[in-house]
Amino acid sequence: MFKIGDTVIHPRHGICTVESMQNYELSDIREQVFVLKPNRATPGNLRILVPKEKIKTSGVHYPVKRSEIASVLNVLERTPQDLSKECEQGYSLSKEKIQSGNLYKAAQAVRDLENQKERKLNSIKEQLLQSPKKMLIEEIAYVKHLTKNEAEELIDESLEKKERMERKK
Repeated sequence: MFKIGDTVIHPRHGICTVESMQNYELSDIREQVFVLKPNRATPGNLRILVPKEKIKTSGVHYPVKRSEIASVLNVLERTPQDLSKECEQGYSLSKEKIQSGNLYKAAQAVRDLENQKERKLNSIKEQLLQSPKKMLIEEIAYVKHLTKNEAEELIDESLEKKERMERKK
């Protein structure tokens, strides 16, 4: 479980610091919540409250280890899942992967959605692609002590490697 001062990753808000643990009461429901402070500037000094009971299903997690980054990038190089069949179901699965907070699943979603870029994506699906890619960029940059541009280059290189391998087939 997280401790005050820990650095964690929130699937929608990126890198955060566990600021405190508080009792929170809404209506007649009282529960303990983790208070997370996003590391990037946010409007109104945003704090994220995540109930202790739901922390495992919220997607909030410790950053991956530096040694795992190569494995995450390797996911981008594998053959993508075809989302064109049963399109809505494919995008629902991608959305689930993104919201899981699991960096490997986010990498799968990026790979699969990038594959769909060749087909026209509507703006909602394009936004869906940007979310996991931002998550990958931010976590890789944090773990490897890179700029976001350098992390994005690593991701793009892995995706291009996959494309080159597919063309050779």
